[in-house]
Amino acid sequence: MSTRAVDLAAEPQIGSTIPLVVDQGHPFFFDHPLDHVPGIQLAVGLLDLFREVVGAPDGDRPHDRLRLSLTFSRLCELDAETYLHVMPAAGRFHLRAEQHGHAVCEGHAELVEESVPVRVVAAPAEPAPSAPAELVHRHRPQNIGISEVRRPCPEVAESQVLSPPPGHFLRRHDPARYSSEELLEAGRQFCVMLSHLDHGRSLDTQILWMSVDLDVPCGLPSTLPLLLRWPAMTPAVGARARFELALTVAGDPTPLGHLTYVSHALSREAYLRKRRTAGNQDNDARRGSQ
Repeated sequence: MSTRAVDLAAEPQIGSTIPLVVDQGHPFFFDHPLDHVPGIQLAVGLLDLFREVVGAPDGDRPHDRLRLSLTFSRLCELDAETYLHVMPAAGRFHLRAEQHGHAVCEGHAELVEESVPVRVVAAPAEPAPSAPAELVHRHRPQNIGISEVRRPCPEVAESQVLSPPPGHFLRRHDPARYSSEELLEAGRQFCVMLSHLDHGRSLDTQILWMSVDLDVPCGLPSTLPLLLRWPAMTPAVGARARFELALTVAGDPTPLGHLTYVSHALSREAYLRKRRTAGNQDNDARRGSQ
């Protein structure tokens, strides 16, 4: 299994176009059968390319801070090539994933050196049971990245970040430290679980990413008991939901970082209708590109 989500056979240059490697047998990205390229693979592919371009190919550097913002404008199809681009823009880098010349995901990223290294004091954490697989839309136990929800008070929901076992794709760089993509995926799973538990979405609901924003420290030791907290339990607005999460250490409510996700929930029937419409649009796009 490749340790990267992009094809880096040739050394990438700023502005170069790199194909996304889509392997439907991948044990993490394709934890279960999907009819599209998952958003987490687009995000990780863009992160991999961004790191190569900025000179951090071996993953997150301690004492850096990652600021990442992505929007997902359409589903990424399995039967077409996906190309990734990274370009400098106004002191940061613009990221774009596209199919048939149309963006499926784009945004920006930057690494900022912490003026003062993050100081963390860990409190002992009790062993936390994993979240139920059906609530985080995962089938394989090793891909579950958060614990069951705890509610220390009525206004707060929290889950512990659970590192995957040794050899897992998300620990491919430095298994002694949390990776940014590990935190990204843990936050996604937390939001999916909250969609079911707090917003009343049925288990067969399709929950699609609309956008994600991260501002998190890099390279935190994996021995730290990290928590994701939802301090303001915001109700959904129709099919849309916004989750503003804080990243903390157990025993200390001071946020180390923030993660914000916006999602769109579709019933199974509505999702199938959307896919049929998307199929017709992609056929038109293919004809237009010939």
